[in-house]
Amino acid sequence: SRMKEQISVIIPIYNVEKYLSDCVESVLKQTYTDLEIILVDDGSQDASGQICDDYAKQDSRVQVIHKKNGGLSSARNAGIDQATGQYFFFLDSDDWIAENALELLYKEIKSTGSDLALCNMQYVDEQGKNLENQNAYRAYCMNNELWTQEDFWKHYKGVGHIVCVVACNKLYKRELFIGKRYAEGKIREDEAMIHHMISGCQKIVCVNAKLYFYRQRDGSIMNNVNNAYDIRQMDAMDAYIDRVKFFLNIGKRKWAKDAIIQGIAFLEWYNYGNRHKTDEIQQRYDKSKKEICRYGKALIGRPVSFVNDMVILLYLLHIFPYRIIRTVSQIGNR
Repeated sequence: SRMKEQISVIIPIYNVEKYLSDCVESVLKQTYTDLEIILVDDGSQDASGQICDDYAKQDSRVQVIHKKNGGLSSARNAGIDQATGQYFFFLDSDDWIAENALELLYKEIKSTGSDLALCNMQYVDEQGKNLENQNAYRAYCMNNELWTQEDFWKHYKGVGHIVCVVACNKLYKRELFIGKRYAEGKIREDEAMIHHMISGCQKIVCVNAKLYFYRQRDGSIMNNVNNAYDIRQMDAMDAYIDRVKFFLNIGKRKWAKDAIIQGIAFLEWYNYGNRHKTDEIQQRYDKSKKEICRYGKALIGRPVSFVNDMVILLYLLHIFPYRIIRTVSQIGNR
């Protein structure tokens, strides 16, 4: 029988032959060895699929799923469906983790009785060198702390946003995924999933160590300036509106209001900066705005939170306090 519990490491892979070895090697070298490593080849057209198969021959802990291309969420979901570990960890195929990452996260979960552990991230360039000039979001580091759900959303609202929201710097108890999968065919899937994940947590443990190395590639969806106002970025609105509904369903009106403010901030950032609006973009913007306003109207003053109420009210009155909104919500284009 097992001395320890198994961690399933799920790695979605698409055309990353250049970076894949760094990624997989970092998992094979983990000091925590009871692993199930699931490489999901999401219809790669380069040598990635072959590299996966080579690793499976070398190490019995490696399994490969070859599937037709369905995007990041669909690849993650395929991994989740196959995973048998008591814990899940997601790793993007162009990133890597520190040698003791899984051991540290696992120990913290066990010693604190938490459902989820998260660590800090180090941003690196294409060559894997640490990025020096980092903005506040990228430079943000959590302390070693134990959080409630309330604490989580408080940090999420500030410069802790990225560390809180990404799927990849976290060790999850398997139970958190019962009946939950990533939204397929969308980007911003982490935003759409995070409130569902956190609602299953009694305790969340933060590890103040940069265990996750996050590679910034010029061509990637989130870093390309041309993609910043791509219509797909509006998927974020679907995530925020889903979050408003979700919070209302569980009776968390204050959190629902925060999600409305975040939706407003995103919409206005998108509208403000987008110089190339197609009819399709305009329609999607109008639809999202109508929906967020409907929830805003219903929630003003219940419960009273002066700043949020003011922002929602001004927004409903079409007074355009973009700077105020941006400051209040502390989000926007990261």
